[in-house]
Amino acid sequence: MFLFLLNSIQFFIKNYHEDKFMCDKSGQKAGKYVAVCQYKDRLKLFTNHDDEGNLTIHNDNNSLIFSISEEKILLLDDYTGEPNQKFVINLIKPNMHVIKSGNDCIEYIPAQLRYETRNCTFSNHQLFSVVDENDITHQKGLLPTKFDEISGFPLYGDKDVTYRSSRKSNGSIYHIKLHRE
Repeated sequence: MFLFLLNSIQFFIKNYHEDKFMCDKSGQKAGKYVAVCQYKDRLKLFTNHDDEGNLTIHNDNNSLIFSISEEKILLLDDYTGEPNQKFVINLIKPNMHVIKSGNDCIEYIPAQLRYETRNCTFSNHQLFSVVDENDITHQKGLLPTKFDEISGFPLYGDKDVTYRSSRKSNGSIYHIKLHRE
């Protein structure tokens, strides 16, 4: 658990074209789907990566992890280490990402207010921004209206395969590997 936290970076995920965030309305219960919500209810996320660049994405108290159900619904569930809990965040262009599970992409389903995996089409509902609370611009007396890409997400990369990102926090440097589409 200690190493898991050391290699983590905090962020929020929102739909690129709408201000809809991923959130947990289950009260921290395993097996419940990741819901859609507004800014104030957003789910604080952390991630860790393995040597292959696959990510595990977990909630802020480190107890539940993103998982894809047999019905292809994005859930918060207990950690098993199975392939349905490994993700890749692909950079499409600055501040625009798709989140892949295997060969499928996570997609926002407006009619059901949840997320599922579907064939990758790069539609508006499959594009996401990865944002940091410190990068949210506030206007006096109003809700935040501008969400900036997480600082250094991605920060640098090689020309063909991956981007690497790092963020310094409390003197520690965290690294994450992202794949370019």
